[in-house]
Amino acid sequence: MIGHEENKLAVVIVTYNSLKFIGACLESLKKINLDYDIFISDNNSTDATLSVAHAYGANIISNKENLGYSKAINNAAAEISSSVYSHILILNPDVVLGDVDFRKLIGIDSSDNIIGIKMRDSNDNVRINSYNFPNMLNTFFVRMRLHKPADNYGVVDTVEGSFMLMATSIFKSIGGFDEGIFLYGEDYEFCYRAKLAGYGVKVIPDYYYYHDGGFDPTRTKFIYKGVEYFFFKHKPKYQYYWIKFLFGVKKVLKGL
Repeated sequence: MIGHEENKLAVVIVTYNSLKFIGACLESLKKINLDYDIFISDNNSTDATLSVAHAYGANIISNKENLGYSKAINNAAAEISSSVYSHILILNPDVVLGDVDFRKLIGIDSSDNIIGIKMRDSNDNVRINSYNFPNMLNTFFVRMRLHKPADNYGVVDTVEGSFMLMATSIFKSIGGFDEGIFLYGEDYEFCYRAKLAGYGVKVIPDYYYYHDGGFDPTRTKFIYKGVEYFFFKHKPKYQYYWIKFLFGVKKVLKGL
């Protein structure tokens, strides 16, 4: 890639045996009304995920093992130059874009803010994708979701990592996702550091994407680890030890 183009987008997707979803995700990217390139950071898939990605002309970063989400994102971002790509869009492989005017979306404070949009499920129901940062109260209920879906331009603590749009310079200046988090929690930890650095986080409800998600209970331990790491890194030690004790009890009760 040679030269700089105004408002060129790098779309970054982490895959791991994502064959079931990736085709629909990549097909929906054709709606993007900007010049863009796709970067797939693959965590050593054993299915045909990469065959589909190749068919859509994606740039492939092949990780030799399952590195988790944060490191896989950072591996892809290392390939992305701010002088070529003005913005970066982080997506989950099971996301399908709705009607999004990226030209307008990028014009809404995207140089100083991390941008999210509305999230819907396949039945067109609005799902919550913006949350408060973990604190002593909401963590007692394991990240109790205190935000309702935004109806107006909304300043929030954090948006879900299934759709995060920002200037590439923001991602680079924050230092990318924290590789100490393998899975779950990298999004709010990143947004927390972004806010400390003076950036904002906003939900723009004019546009939407589809994401059914679906939580695997066997991954609960990763949620606990992510929250514990957040408290260890950003909160007073007494709060970290309390959360660690609380989660220790919960793990025993859940047989984790």
